[in-house]
Amino acid sequence: MNRIRFEIVLQTTFSNQPTISVFEDQFDPYFFSLKDTFSITPDSAVINWSRIGTFLIKQGCEVIIAPDPDADQALVFSCLLGRVMAILMHQRGNLVLHASSLEIDGKAVGIGAHSGTGKSTFAAYLATRGHGYLTDDMIPLKTEDGAGPQVYPGFPLAKLHPETAAALNIPAERITPISAEMDKKFVSFPPREDPMRDYPLHALYILNEGPEVSLTRMPVQQAVMELVTHSFSRIFAQNEFQTTGDKSRLQKTLQQCAWLAGKIPVYRLTRPRDFALLPQLAALIEANVREGG
Repeated sequence: MNRIRFEIVLQTTFSNQPTISVFEDQFDPYFFSLKDTFSITPDSAVINWSRIGTFLIKQGCEVIIAPDPDADQALVFSCLLGRVMAILMHQRGNLVLHASSLEIDGKAVGIGAHSGTGKSTFAAYLATRGHGYLTDDMIPLKTEDGAGPQVYPGFPLAKLHPETAAALNIPAERITPISAEMDKKFVSFPPREDPMRDYPLHALYILNEGPEVSLTRMPVQQAVMELVTHSFSRIFAQNEFQTTGDKSRLQKTLQQCAWLAGKIPVYRLTRPRDFALLPQLAALIEANVREGG
């Protein structure tokens, strides 16, 4: 069993969480027959991606990878930082939202949207305006009373289409290919001064397409439903229920979403899909945060 280079990266990813160990190994050939499979129980999860490999995530602290012999290591890395790490954080009892997050004036804000509707583009644009990039495509949240919801920052790395990165004037040296099979590329942002710092979640902004630009705070009940919709934890808990018949984690996720909706404002940011509107949208978010939301 060999530790692989991802361990080095994960020392700076969710670094204020308990140790995450990542190993490369070969295990039961049965797992390799489960093409494009996802199965989760309270203590472990298995994901098998064709032509990438099999990932075993155990008890929120260990990932064992059996990569496909022909897999591009950068693609394996992308999967590890994405869905695999989301499952691991879910196993630790965190609420994991399907959203990106940035730091604005010392506060974390979340940008949520359905896949392919501009979430990553808008988050990356905010980062080009000098705001710290905290997490890409997922937000692991501590949802315990006391300090309020806290964002565990991750690696400042986004995945963008090359034409989007070019339109955002991101320097070429910050763009790295993921795989010959993927059009998107890694885009790195400047590291934070204190990578171990948690950030209080100030607000969540859900992108929605419409004819006019508007920012509307949702009523709490609607906010709960939006949080459930944009939650990786809900997907994982549903899979766990289907696998084991245990509803407890699904109930906990719903309780976490209700708790969060009572702690932070959730906004619907409606706008036409127009790249030229990014400065206006960013200014709207910045003003909202600085005015206290």
